[in-house]
Amino acid sequence: MQGMSSMINKEKEKYYQDHRVQKLLDKLISENLFELKPTFDPTYGFRYTEVEKILDGSPPDTAKLLETLSQVGILKKKLYDKLIQCPSCKSPNVAIRYLCPHCNSFNISKKALIEHLQCGGIDTEEHFTAEGRLICPLCHMELREGEYRRIGTWFECADCKCRFDEPSVTQFCRNCLNQFTVKDAVLGNVYSYTLTEEAGREAKRAIFMLAPVRNFLVEAGYTVEAPGSVIGRSGTPHQFGIVASKPQDVASKGVVAIDVVTSDTIVDEQPVIAMFAKTIDIGTSQPILIVSPVIKDRGKQLAITYKIAIIEAKDSAEAIEKLRKIIT
Repeated sequence: MQGMSSMINKEKEKYYQDHRVQKLLDKLISENLFELKPTFDPTYGFRYTEVEKILDGSPPDTAKLLETLSQVGILKKKLYDKLIQCPSCKSPNVAIRYLCPHCNSFNISKKALIEHLQCGGIDTEEHFTAEGRLICPLCHMELREGEYRRIGTWFECADCKCRFDEPSVTQFCRNCLNQFTVKDAVLGNVYSYTLTEEAGREAKRAIFMLAPVRNFLVEAGYTVEAPGSVIGRSGTPHQFGIVASKPQDVASKGVVAIDVVTSDTIVDEQPVIAMFAKTIDIGTSQPILIVSPVIKDRGKQLAITYKIAIIEAKDSAEAIEKLRKIIT
C-alpha cells in the first residue's frame, strides 16, 4: 500500500507541473469555481465546456484529463447523471418514444378527457370544442365554468385507431435510427469534479507563491508570462510557471524559466528531472525551481548536475530574496 501511495504522489507531482493543470487550478481558486459540472451535448454526450475554454482542449481530451486528475488525488468526482447510449452505435443522441401498445406505431396523440357534470357525458376535449366554445357532444349544452371537470387523459393511435391509458415506452437513436428497449440501453456514469482539500491547499500555496514572484520580476524590468511558454530547438513549446526576459537578453537566450513545486512533505527529484527535460531543449540560461518547503538531497544533486538553480523557501518573501541573488 505504501508503494502504491508513493506512485500516486509521484503522478500527482507530475501533473502539478503540467501547464494545463496549473491553468485549471488557477481558475478554480481565483474565480471560486467550486464544482466542474458537465453539460449535455448530442454529439459527445456530456462535456465540460468551462474546462475546455480554460484549457483550449477537445471534449474527449478534457474528460480524460479530469478523470486522470481524480485518480491521482487532485480532483474528487461525484456522480452527476447517467448517460444513455445506443447499443448499436454508442451515440448519446437518444430520444424516448411512446408507442401504441397494439400496433407499435409512434403516431399517437394524447387526449384530455372532459366530463359534463349534468348529463354525465364524457369525451375528449376536442369533441367538446366547437367555434371556441365548449359544447357537450351528448346533450349539446354550452358548458360554463363549474359545469364540467377534467377527469384525466387517454391516448389514441392515428394508425390503428385504438385508444389506451398508457403507451409503450422505448428508446430511439437519432444517429443510426435504431429502436431499442431499456434492457438493451448502454448506461454510463457522468461525474462532476471538485478540488480535493489537499490539492486545494497545495494549489493555493503554489499560486500564492507565483503571484509575488511575478510582481517582483515585473518591477525588476522583466517582461513576464505566467504561465509562460518557450519554443525549443525541436519546435516543441515547453510550459513553465513563469517565463521572464529582458529585450536585450532574448537573443543570448537570457530567459529566466521558473517552475514552482509545493508540498506538505519533502519534494522528491521528479520536478528536477521534468524541468531538465524542458530546459535542455530550449537552452535557457537560467532555469530556476522554487520548492516549498524543501527538496530531497537527491533532487539537489541532480539540480547541480543539470545546472538548475534550486530555491527552497517556506513563503514568497523568502523565495523572492533568494531569487534576487540569483538574477543579479
